[in-house]
Amino acid sequence: MPLKTLQLGSRKLFHRHKDTSQAMPLNQPPLPPPPPPPSASTSIARSTRSTRSSASSSTHTRRHRSRTTTHASEQWTNTLQALALQNKQSRYNDVVGSFFFTDRRCQMRALFLSARLQRAWPALSPPVWEQVMNRLYTWNYVMYVVPKEDPLRRHFLHDMGQGDDQQEEQMVWSFGLHQVTQLLAIPMSTHQQHQTQSILTHALQSENKLTSAERDAMYLYHALRAGFDVHRSWTLCLDEEPLLLHKLKGLQLSNSNPFEDSTCIVVEA
Repeated sequence: MPLKTLQLGSRKLFHRHKDTSQAMPLNQPPLPPPPPPPSASTSIARSTRSTRSSASSSTHTRRHRSRTTTHASEQWTNTLQALALQNKQSRYNDVVGSFFFTDRRCQMRALFLSARLQRAWPALSPPVWEQVMNRLYTWNYVMYVVPKEDPLRRHFLHDMGQGDDQQEEQMVWSFGLHQVTQLLAIPMSTHQQHQTQSILTHALQSENKLTSAERDAMYLYHALRAGFDVHRSWTLCLDEEPLLLHKLKGLQLSNSNPFEDSTCIVVEA
């Protein structure tokens, strides 16, 4: 490096002059070499990771579908188990159904009809359906438990402008649903009225093709499918006919399956 001489008194000092144009750091590490081009093994590794990620996503999708399928299968299995239990508990229904229309059958038929009506009236609230079910339950008592020759029954049907020779879907519509919607001031379109009667006609035609045990199974199936509580409490609703209502309540207390009633079993002395 060039030296500059400084005169300081009688002494000469030598000052080292730094040449910045040529200065280089002494302790700086060397720059790293450029990365090598991707090799075949690197491409394979990246492809393997991508394949694993796709496989994991596919496995997650299959697991989600499996859970959904399992949930639906469990619901169907529970329905079949309920049907099997109903069939076991109603071993004598083919015999009883020929002579008796039990309280349980009145309940299940009301649930069945309500489930079919729900297709035309999906927006009705649960409290409204509670009233419709009770009305249909009462209707089953009037039509199938009270003897046809009973004067109170005949008077009631006459006041409704109906009779035994009239189509039942019209009477079910008028007594079960129409009066409830009128009482609660629920609007009803002409399309809904026609759709309701069409649904009831199809439901009753299907019912007539089945045996007593098959009907009970159908009642239970549609009730469970609609999400109705098959163990709910029931109320006879016939405020417009208090005398007939009193008669129905008396029949309700004695309307049971004689094959399951211990008081009806004959025991040899």
